[in-house]
Amino acid sequence: MEKRKTSFVRSFTTVSLIMILVVKLIMTLVFFNYLRIVVTNLTEYNTRENVAHSRELIVSNLMEHECTLDNAAIGIAHFFRQKMAAGDIIRSYLNDMTEKMPNNLDIYFTNNIAWNQQGGFAVFASGWIPEDDWDNTARSWFAEAKKKEGGIAYSEPYVDADSGDIIVTLSKTVLNGTADIGVIASDVTVNNLSEIINMMKNYPEQGIYIINSEGLFITHEDINAVMKNNFFADKNLEQYREAVLNSSDAFKIDKKVFIYSSAIPHTDWILVSMIPSSVVFSQTDKFTAYLIIFCAAMFACVAFISIMYAYKKLIIPLNDVIKVTDALAANNLNVNIAAFRNDEIGDIQVSLIKIRDSLKSNIDSLNEHLSNESKNN
Repeated sequence: MEKRKTSFVRSFTTVSLIMILVVKLIMTLVFFNYLRIVVTNLTEYNTRENVAHSRELIVSNLMEHECTLDNAAIGIAHFFRQKMAAGDIIRSYLNDMTEKMPNNLDIYFTNNIAWNQQGGFAVFASGWIPEDDWDNTARSWFAEAKKKEGGIAYSEPYVDADSGDIIVTLSKTVLNGTADIGVIASDVTVNNLSEIINMMKNYPEQGIYIINSEGLFITHEDINAVMKNNFFADKNLEQYREAVLNSSDAFKIDKKVFIYSSAIPHTDWILVSMIPSSVVFSQTDKFTAYLIIFCAAMFACVAFISIMYAYKKLIIPLNDVIKVTDALAANNLNVNIAAFRNDEIGDIQVSLIKIRDSLKSNIDSLNEHLSNESKNN
């Protein structure tokens, strides 16, 4: 059985195309990897800027309420120094302070005695009169204000029974000189904070939340989740709990999510942003898919052109050369070449014609010599 021949042209073309494909794949992988790094860094930068701006807006909003509370404390201390600490005067003053802050539901002052006991004093800007069993000194905002020793305390958010709003109470000890004369507090709605952070979303599926030091939601689309649901449990991000809660600034990324968190000054709150990785890389993946299709099409075109070029410029001429050599091997000296190439194959063609002519000349000479010998004999 005749051994099947191997085509050098076919092998050379195949090896060349494989080398082109390998180089293209390596360059493509390097490009895609670099592109993904660039997108990751850009997303991190944008997320940091986004969260930082949201945090600044939130801090600015909270600082307005803190300033309002500070000013109210100064005013009340002034009334006490001037012996003007009547309920109507303070209520009117606090009401004016409330009207300046649209997200402020109520501002109220109590002294250090239960309001319904002898010497007790409590006044609300809204005019609300507490129940007889209401004890201001037992309220958490009162105790937290005392712990802060002149600083402003933030309560845990809660749902207001009347309005249904999420409320956080800011409280502060009121000092008349160095004397502690009571506590002033302000009920502030958190709803506007949700509006602030929702306006800062850059991606359709991005989630931005305020959580407390335990991971409980302070802001959420569902009011029933506030101070009940845990961010890490709800979002299946338990592996990031320590990093987020124990760092003032943390950025983490895995195959599923980008997560960035930043502590909010003056509070134990944390602003956290999460973006699904699929959303971040959606445009990149789409571009990658298009680029892969384009590269595949380009490679197919290159392969087709290379094969056709090799077939026309190498295989066909070499087949013609083989036909000439086979004819010469069969002593067919009338074989001819219709067209000569102007390259190395053309040199082979010329050499074959020279061989043909030389063989023909030698055979003619030999025949003539034999003819002469025959005549002489």
